[in-house]
Amino acid sequence: MMDDNERLRNELGVLYWKVKDLYVSLERFMEEDTRFRINQAVQKSREKYRNTVEVTGTPIDDLNLTVRTAHGLKDGGVFTVEQLVERTEYEILKFPNIGRKSMNEIRETLASMNLKLRG
Repeated sequence: MMDDNERLRNELGVLYWKVKDLYVSLERFMEEDTRFRINQAVQKSREKYRNTVEVTGTPIDDLNLTVRTAHGLKDGGVFTVEQLVERTEYEILKFPNIGRKSMNEIRETLASMNLKLRG
């Protein structure tokens, strides 16, 4: 026959192993969740990079810019989106026929493509 102390010790032992099993299960779940989240982030990053690479090779003519803005960019030596995003706003404003209105149009067009000017 067990006394109260032995019974309590046995119950605490059982409780200890149950808590330990719970902790191990929780740890595994957190590791799997972390791996899942990391894989999701990597996948999104790859997709964004792939889309950016595809978009940056796009000719300026395909952006549906006004004639004035498109001609101003070409006069400044910008013929692709890649060349455009490598420029700063200050550099582009120096191009002939590019003013604030054209700059706003450029910014809005790039934003719709999840891109922006350098700097």
